[in-house]
Amino acid sequence: FSVTCILRWATYGQKPTCPKCKTQFSYLNVHRSVDGSLHDYMFEESVCLLLRAPWFKHLTVDQHKEVCDPYAYEEADDPYEEDLDETYLRNSSSNRIRRRAKRACRREACS
Repeated sequence: FSVTCILRWATYGQKPTCPKCKTQFSYLNVHRSVDGSLHDYMFEESVCLLLRAPWFKHLTVDQHKEVCDPYAYEEADDPYEEDLDETYLRNSSSNRIRRRAKRACRREACS
């Protein structure tokens, strides 16, 4: 994960946790200091300070609106659904096989 991704993840809670293993952390090993300068070595920096760094852009999350879908299908609104279920079950292959077996047994019993 990049430092920016980890810092964005850390903004979602008071005590930041690793997105993968959920271990709490308060420091990150980074190449970029709080003032924005880059180094060729890694050093430990406080997450609290990194969140206030001028180079870190907070992710703005807009509230989403619940949109009513007029074409949404609701099972309770379909008065013919039971008829469809009955048709499918009546014509299913297992029922046809069962009826054939019953007819064959009746023919054997009659002969």
